[in-house]
Amino acid sequence: MQVGQVLMTVAILQYGVIPPIADFNRSHAANPDWPPHARFHVVAQVLTTSLVAVLALGILWWPEFDLAARAGISALASATVLGGFFAGTLASRCVGGEISASHAARLLGLDGNIVNFAVSALLTLVGWLLIY
Repeated sequence: MQVGQVLMTVAILQYGVIPPIADFNRSHAANPDWPPHARFHVVAQVLTTSLVAVLALGILWWPEFDLAARAGISALASATVLGGFFAGTLASRCVGGEISASHAARLLGLDGNIVNFAVSALLTLVGWLLIY
């Protein structure tokens, strides 16, 4: 086990575990004010992200292949999820979307979602660099 693997694992758990905890509740997936199709999309998006996390973890820790190759593939899978989040953050402005609800957590004055995904991206990059 390497420090890079541990850092990447923490990053993957951040985008794979925190969103279901944060979004499967009455403010998002079960929000009666949201159209049913919008609730479907949040559930599908969160589950897709979590399944990519399972895949990324499996690849990262599978013992049969070169660690650098596994870390690279895992980092690409993670970059897909994290890139989708940041692209969605920018694109949501085009349709009147908001990055978070008014009651969402803030850390150091910053949106909690952005902090979580930015830290995840940083840990992924540092972890990958330590392995590569």
